[in-house]
Amino acid sequence: MAREPVPGRVKTRLAAALGPVRAAELYGGFLADTLGLVTRLRLPASVFTTGGRLAGFRELAPAGTSWVPQGSGDLGARMRRAFAACFRAGARRVVMLGTDSPGLPARHVRAAFRALDRCDVVLGPALDGGYYLVGLDRPRPELLRGMPWGEPSLLEATARRARETGAGLALTDPWFDVDNARDLALLRDLAARGEFRPRPRHTLRILEKFARS
Repeated sequence: MAREPVPGRVKTRLAAALGPVRAAELYGGFLADTLGLVTRLRLPASVFTTGGRLAGFRELAPAGTSWVPQGSGDLGARMRRAFAACFRAGARRVVMLGTDSPGLPARHVRAAFRALDRCDVVLGPALDGGYYLVGLDRPRPELLRGMPWGEPSLLEATARRARETGAGLALTDPWFDVDNARDLALLRDLAARGEFRPRPRHTLRILEKFARS
C-alpha cells in the first residue's frame, strides 16, 4: 500500500518535525526501501497506490509488478479491495505491507507466509500498537471493517475480531512504524548504533543528508 511522496500529502505528523518537503523526501526513502524488500523476497507483487504515477519508483519494484489504484474509502475499505484483487488474481496467501516501516527484515515477511501454512490470519505487531503487516489465507472483509485505524488499540482490536470470527491467528516479531518525531528519533538512534541496515540504503542516505544540512 503506497502513496505518492508529495509534500503536504504524506507523513503529515512527521512534517511537524521536518517540514513537509523533508517529510515527503524521507517517505520516498521508505517507499524505495520497501520496494527493495519486495524485490529481495522474489514473490509476485502488487503495489496499490493512492494516485499519481510514482515516477522514479516503478523501476525499483520487481519485474511484472502490477500497479493498481487503491480507490476511495477509508483504509479498511481500500485494504479489503486490495486483498480481494490479489485473491481474484489467483493468490493462495497474501501478505500486505505498508511503506512506513523502513528496514523491515525480509525474515519477518517470510515468517508471515510460513505462518499462513498453519493459520488463517497473521499480524506483524508494530511498536505503536498497530501492525506493520497483515496476512490472510482468503478474503476476510469482516477483519477490516470498523477498526480503529491509526489508534494504539488497532492490533488488539484486530486480534479480537479474528478470534470472534473463529480465525486462527499468529503474530510475527515486532517492528516499528515511523509516523512522528518520536519514531524518527528511534530511527536515527538505531542508524547511529548501526542497528538499522536496510537494503538498499535510500532511507539511510536521506537521513545522512539531513544530518549534514
